[in-house]
Amino acid sequence: MVEYLGSGMPRILKAYSRGAYVFSSRFIRTVFPVDLAALELEKEVAQPDMDLEKISEKVSEKVSEKILGVVRRNPAVTISELAKETGVTTRTVERHIKRMQGEGILERIGGRKEGYWKIVE
Repeated sequence: MVEYLGSGMPRILKAYSRGAYVFSSRFIRTVFPVDLAALELEKEVAQPDMDLEKISEKVSEKVSEKILGVVRRNPAVTISELAKETGVTTRTVERHIKRMQGEGILERIGGRKEGYWKIVE
């Protein structure tokens, strides 16, 4: 049966203690531990009276701030490097850059290979 489950399942079974699994006749339910960093971010961003849209805006602001921080340190940074530094996908970085360019916050000087980012202040 382990062969049927694929190569990932044995690694998952080794990674977590038996207490993380609930077995039934047809299913295996896995309870993964909470990521403390994600929990702290949730506490920092979420407030009881805030709706989902406001929470999303706060998280979006934090990502944009991280992007601007990396650009300040290295104006020649690539989108891939921005994604790694900020912990989001390249597509997310592209969306934030496009929005910031539209708002006149960020500007691209030059081409993709030889260019750099300029923060308009």
